[in-house]
Amino acid sequence: MKSGLVENDVIVDAKSGTSGAGMVPSARTHHSICGESIIPYSVGKHRHTPEIEMAVDMFASSESKVTFVPQLLPIVRGILSSCYMRPKKDVSQEDLDEIYSKQYGRERFVHYVTEPSIRAVVGSNHAHVASRAIDGTIVTFGVIDNLVKGVSGQAIQCMNLMLGLDEACGLDYPGLGV
Repeated sequence: MKSGLVENDVIVDAKSGTSGAGMVPSARTHHSICGESIIPYSVGKHRHTPEIEMAVDMFASSESKVTFVPQLLPIVRGILSSCYMRPKKDVSQEDLDEIYSKQYGRERFVHYVTEPSIRAVVGSNHAHVASRAIDGTIVTFGVIDNLVKGVSGQAIQCMNLMLGLDEACGLDYPGLGV
């Protein structure tokens, strides 16, 4: 059921380290090429666009139009996504803080923070989320280490839950930048 909380057009600007491009080396991901630069790639045709649209559709009143712009950063690991959307009604910063605190307040690995940081989560299964209400626009942020929270850590967390173990077993350590 569509809740109609946000307008249908959403912009996702995601910046990713080179490990997000996979294991096959390429000129684009070689640090002598991507170092000291930010390189947009697969704009309008990225393989994760349908997943993003599906998630956004849960909060839009009809099918959404997602503009997804992935960009390669000259770092090895980590992803910072900035998402821009317009709410159907006025939303204050206090409203957003309440929504996010309610959603993530008890989550062990997801932290609602003021300033999300790739450095703070690299090497961990932790994620940072943040939000801002700015003149009729909601800007949200999500930060993960794509090699831990994005892949292996998420698998271990799910395996732990499936086996009846504490979900943090083997995962409860801070990021390398903390």
